[in-house]
Amino acid sequence: ERSATHFVPGASLMEEHVAKEESTVQKKQSLWIIRGNAYDLTEWASQHPGSSEIIEQTAGTDCTSLFESYHALSRKPVHQMLNKFFVRPAYTEEQDVSMMWPWEETPIYDELKERVKDYLAGRSSKAPKLLLATWYPFWLTLLTYSIWSWLTQGRFLHAVLLGVTIWYASGDAVHSGSHFAIFESPGLNLFFAY
Repeated sequence: ERSATHFVPGASLMEEHVAKEESTVQKKQSLWIIRGNAYDLTEWASQHPGSSEIIEQTAGTDCTSLFESYHALSRKPVHQMLNKFFVRPAYTEEQDVSMMWPWEETPIYDELKERVKDYLAGRSSKAPKLLLATWYPFWLTLLTYSIWSWLTQGRFLHAVLLGVTIWYASGDAVHSGSHFAIFESPGLNLFFAY
């Protein structure tokens, strides 16, 4: 007869190994890979000007291309700001985008960014107030009309109009809002996006 608790040689070593593996996986999933380095942005995520959502969504990934594209026009020293969150060089298996090309050696891209920054100097990269006051209200009004006309008259032309207005009234707002391109406030952009 066997007791419910029996000795299995090496069981505690195996449990310890599994715990270490799980810990390593969790640590990797809580790091952000940018330009071949691993950063821990966990504590800073809630302070991110573009909201914590994008930081949380990219945890455990090589988010170099997102970092570069979202911060392309930033006048803040975002690359230097990362230094305080540096953990270690990224492992080869953690990198995909970081290894595509040498990010420190992109003279054409760097010149393009500087030209665009100079062009936009003193201007907002967000939607102009006139656009907010005309573009979205126009398409929302047309959307309301096309829904009403399609429901009451049901003609093919109204269905086509409805499809076009759905895109411009909601699709454009969702797309632009999710890229934080409508308002200065991240919260308002997310409201429109979702």
